[in-house]
Amino acid sequence: MDSVLKFLIKLQADEGNVLSVARQTSKQLDEISRKATSTGARLREAFSFSKFKDSLMSLPGMQFLANPYVLISAGIGAVTSLGAQAEQTSVAFTTLVGSEEKAAGILKQINEFAAKTPYSNLDLVDNAKTMLNFGVETDKVNGYLRQLGDIAGGDKNKLGSLSLVLGQVASAGKMSGQDLLQFINAGFNPLKELQKMTGKTYAELQDMMSKGQIGMDAVAAAINHATSAGGAFAGMSDKLSQTVSGKFSTLVG
Repeated sequence: MDSVLKFLIKLQADEGNVLSVARQTSKQLDEISRKATSTGARLREAFSFSKFKDSLMSLPGMQFLANPYVLISAGIGAVTSLGAQAEQTSVAFTTLVGSEEKAAGILKQINEFAAKTPYSNLDLVDNAKTMLNFGVETDKVNGYLRQLGDIAGGDKNKLGSLSLVLGQVASAGKMSGQDLLQFINAGFNPLKELQKMTGKTYAELQDMMSKGQIGMDAVAAAINHATSAGGAFAGMSDKLSQTVSGKFSTLVG
């Protein structure tokens, strides 16, 4: 910057008016400094908290929302909504399983599972309802939910897909080629797991599937094998509980 100024002064001073040019340059620098100071002050004022607050409060409806009575009412409304939702869930489960006691037991286990994993209570509840609606045995729903949760690795979308396809297999009593594709898209291949378990070739298992010989029991056994000790997804829920999202889920729960 100094070099540029010296050059400008020299350039204009070549006409023989060194003192005049120096004074003119000094005045110009003073003017630049004055404008910069003024601009800085205006920027500080514009971005001050009080100005921000005034701007925020000028938004339509903000005065209403900032009213403490409104905030309290909103909080009560949220709690009331959650309470109503919990009641609806309880009623739905009681209808599905035919027993209020069984419904309470399932929901209690779901809450415990949600508390230590990234899955929310509502996600788990929806997946449990999906399986129940497809006819999955009530006493096995939570076990499947935990195993599928291990396989999904904290991904609620994968868990939803796995719950859906398992329900389809349970309803049909056997796994179809389309079911297999859905499993694979969600990150799990039951035939590969059965291959490890039985020693049969993948082609042999595919042939059995095409003949309707891969039933719900075989799929359930594959899931259990993959999530038990030594399986690819063994202990995944425990690992998830130690992650940031798992700990945050516990806090939210």
